[in-house]
Amino acid sequence: MEKNKPFKLTFRDVIGLLMLLFSAVILGILIVNTFNIISSTKDQFSSIKEVFGILLPVIGTWVGTIMAYYFSKENFEAASQNVSDLVKHVTSTEEKLREVKVTDVMTSSENFPYKTIDKSNKIEESDIKILELIFLMDNANSERYPILEKDTLKFVFLFYRSTLERFMIGYQHSTIELKNKVRSIKPDDLTIKNMFESNYQLIKDVNELTKKKIFLSINATSEEARQMMQDNTLCQDIFVTKTGNRNEKVEGWITDKNIIEKSELFRKAVTRS
Repeated sequence: MEKNKPFKLTFRDVIGLLMLLFSAVILGILIVNTFNIISSTKDQFSSIKEVFGILLPVIGTWVGTIMAYYFSKENFEAASQNVSDLVKHVTSTEEKLREVKVTDVMTSSENFPYKTIDKSNKIEESDIKILELIFLMDNANSERYPILEKDTLKFVFLFYRSTLERFMIGYQHSTIELKNKVRSIKPDDLTIKNMFESNYQLIKDVNELTKKKIFLSINATSEEARQMMQDNTLCQDIFVTKTGNRNEKVEGWITDKNIIEKSELFRKAVTRS
């Protein structure tokens, strides 16, 4: 615990006190003169107005100029220090993330929920109902759900609840059409295959992205994961495999929430220090 330092006035403190004292003295003089004017002049209001109108602007300008001269530099230095501290915190967080491997922040495949499909099946041809996936998300208390290959646990696809619901709403309002404009399927019976065979552009964009841009090796850093998420607007998830190849077993899953939580811990640590 630090010992109390003896109180010591700085030059700025002295200037500030002198300005306060000077202003009080001038104000006192004006009050005394005003009472004298009131008692000796017939047109009292005009005389008081002239005295204050002449002296107050001069005194105010002079005091303000002196105060600004001696204190503006201190304010600028304080503002500069705040900016420097902010940059230091951001830089420190990025540096810390470079030191943390993805294996330290990921959720291993043994600990996150997923659905599997047979190796011979393609997600674009799957008859999994969309409502079934939404139900699985509800049970897992998650807004996203991965599909992995049975036995090998290779990555197949990642579905977001918002993507599925937007498709169903678009289908019901006829803004999204199925292949050959078929309209005989009930919304509750819509499948993944129906979605991929529709004119729903978002699912096609996500499919293209997940083919190559969401994988990192087990030796990658958390900063690489953060940067990859920052560059991808459609997908805020990273899947970790042994060498970063899609055709390998999924070792772990990193969401944007994992990275945010880790970054917040570093920021708090820097702030406390």
